[in-house]
Amino acid sequence: KSVVPNAPLPKLIERQPACQPEDVPGWNKLFSWQKEGAIALAKKTKKFLWFAPGLGKTGSFLAGARLYGAKKTLILTRALGVGSFLRDAKWCGGLNVVRVKGRGPDFKIEAAYEIADALLINYEVLDGRLSSLGPLKFDLMICDEAHFLRAHKYKDYAAWVKAAEALSASIVSGGGDVWQGTATPVADRRRDLFRQLKIAFPDQRFGTSWQFMHYFCRARLNQYGGLDTTGSSNTEILHDRLSHYVLKRTKAQSIHELPALRRERLRIECDISKLRHPKGVENAIAEAAAIKLEDGVELIIDRLKGPGKVVAVVN
Repeated sequence: KSVVPNAPLPKLIERQPACQPEDVPGWNKLFSWQKEGAIALAKKTKKFLWFAPGLGKTGSFLAGARLYGAKKTLILTRALGVGSFLRDAKWCGGLNVVRVKGRGPDFKIEAAYEIADALLINYEVLDGRLSSLGPLKFDLMICDEAHFLRAHKYKDYAAWVKAAEALSASIVSGGGDVWQGTATPVADRRRDLFRQLKIAFPDQRFGTSWQFMHYFCRARLNQYGGLDTTGSSNTEILHDRLSHYVLKRTKAQSIHELPALRRERLRIECDISKLRHPKGVENAIAEAAAIKLEDGVELIIDRLKGPGKVVAVVN
């Protein structure tokens, strides 16, 4: 059977936040869309944050977890995203975030669980820690960079999805919630969205795998007798269903609150005699840049003391 397009979806039951937004540490430093996201997550009126890069999903998640009143939170992200959570946790949300390091037995998850408000673990080591995380009780799971949670030919990705699905089912069955965020929402391959929906809604709110592929991905037999699920169908219905759970913000919608862009350049000097070699330009710039690197780092550190963000681009 395919998904019935007119069947009403179960609504998210709105709940009252555990505290007032003004009581959340760092609340006044958040932009309006970050506050909107945190409140929507805490009230359970939204489950997905699709924010453009640089708009601060991390701040919304941390503030939202405090508003939600979760005693124990599990945060999943890529290895490159760990630093963002650890850095933002120092000023936003007031949560004691402890990172779970590596796969080996030397890191005691149970001890970290006792002292932490939130455990932070990257997807790359999640499958190796699943047996230790399974018995622990969490009120909330946050899946950052959720676009990696999809069916993929690489076995590592498949392991991440399998582990996240197991944790999600356990947390939701215990009365907890699951939030997801990404700056790269699925735009073309509709089938990649199913795994994210299954993790967010273990009750199969969007149907089984076959139902989803058949109704929303125009599943059909290919020339080899296999199932081709790369298509799309009933787009308007899927968009309407997702709109109940997704908060999406683009830079165009938020540009009026962002600080003005300020560009600064550091000039470097190159030895002309070295430029005749095929690699001369590259080597000369690298050598000169190494001399200026210390000045550049000092400049960045100085700018970081201000209220804005610093983006360092090296060409």
